Amino acid sequence: MHPDSRFRSTRFLILLSVVLAALVFAACNGDDDVTDDITDDTDDSQVETVEPDDTEMDADPDTDTATEPDDAGTDVEPVEADALSELDLDLELLTEGLIQPTDLVPATDGTDRLFVVSRIGTIHVIEDGELREEPFLDLREQVEHEMVEQGLLSMALHPNFAENGYFYVYYITYGDEDTMVSRFQISEDGQFGDPGTETPILEVEQPHYSHNGGNVKFGPDGYMYIGLGDGEDPGDPHENSQNPNTMLGSILRIDVDGGDPYAIPEDNPFVGSDDGLDEIWAYGLRNPWRFSFDPVTGDMYMVDVGQWAVESVYVQPADSQGGENYGWPILEGDECWEAEECDKEGLEMPAVTYDNPDQGCAIIGGYTYHGASHPALEGIYFFGDWCSGNIWGMVEDDGEWVKEILIETDLMINAFGVDHAGEIYVLDFEEGGGVFRITAN
Repeated sequence: MHPDSRFRSTRFLILLSVVLAALVFAACNGDDDVTDDITDDTDDSQVETVEPDDTEMDADPDTDTATEPDDAGTDVEPVEADALSELDLDLELLTEGLIQPTDLVPATDGTDRLFVVSRIGTIHVIEDGELREEPFLDLREQVEHEMVEQGLLSMALHPNFAENGYFYVYYITYGDEDTMVSRFQISEDGQFGDPGTETPILEVEQPHYSHNGGNVKFGPDGYMYIGLGDGEDPGDPHENSQNPNTMLGSILRIDVDGGDPYAIPEDNPFVGSDDGLDEIWAYGLRNPWRFSFDPVTGDMYMVDVGQWAVESVYVQPADSQGGENYGWPILEGDECWEAEECDKEGLEMPAVTYDNPDQGCAIIGGYTYHGASHPALEGIYFFGDWCSGNIWGMVEDDGEWVKEILIETDLMINAFGVDHAGEIYVLDFEEGGGVFRITAN
């Protein structure tokens, strides 16, 4: 990961013991001194069907669908900052038996299905609260997942998925080890993804096997957003993140319906300029391991995994015109990177940060709660850490963002998900491959 040199020896032994129990996922943070050199020895055997708890499931168009959210939570006042510390939260097991889950996406076709992405190159279905044994899609032959930051990393459904059956995935290509965003179509019976329908949308050359980012989502505007890390060894030595004329270290914004394979939204910040690529929406990122859109406010919540000391959450307001520079590697979060002083003018500051390694090693982005089951959680943005297992809640209070550790777990948190009812889930990367729902007591 990225411990300070004073802690490397101790930290290495701790992480090594974790790796021996379950393959460490450094997609968040792969520096060469520890986990980037770990290969994947995970069994690619078929997922076992496991009886879940008696949990009622709801299908959900979250912001991946660019559709109007349910009314759940919209008439409830957001929780106040001083109430965060009073919350009593827990995790409820929905199902387990998955292999290194990396994403969870709710169906938007009227079914209650949840699609769960597995790093090894498969997508599985949870339906009626049960994990279906046969994969929805199997891409293992074309997905590179030898190193822990590689693999099948994300999935997004087209805003009109119910009509056209289109869905998109982000993966690292076998052999070339580059980023690929491809479109697939669901089978005629609606039960499986058809691997023969793959249509490449975007391919980006990767100079290194780490810092791949790996998130793909549709925003409230109907455009596709793609998160890419700097693709580099520690410190971004080729300065990709501060160069908007490369796609690395950036958030991209494209129109998959306006061209073949895509068009550029006319209001992207660098359109008509030589200062950056037309696809760039924002830049200056190290490894944005997950972003999401609040379905009520339209704001984008994004995390960026730090190098040695700072893990960060950024909030891009819904009325943003794009073009934000999040500072890496001038800054690591809100601190100057390897310098006592630096010029912060024009750089975006994080809403909140936490220390690495005191509270974890790699931040994992989540979702804002707007479910109906737990009104006390309304408006809280949840995020976690891959090493410590901590889950934070974050709210805005009179213009200032406040965070609080709400749950301390022993999970290796790799991603969050949300269902149709707005309930939030946590994905465990360890061998059990569990999917847990956040609940309030």
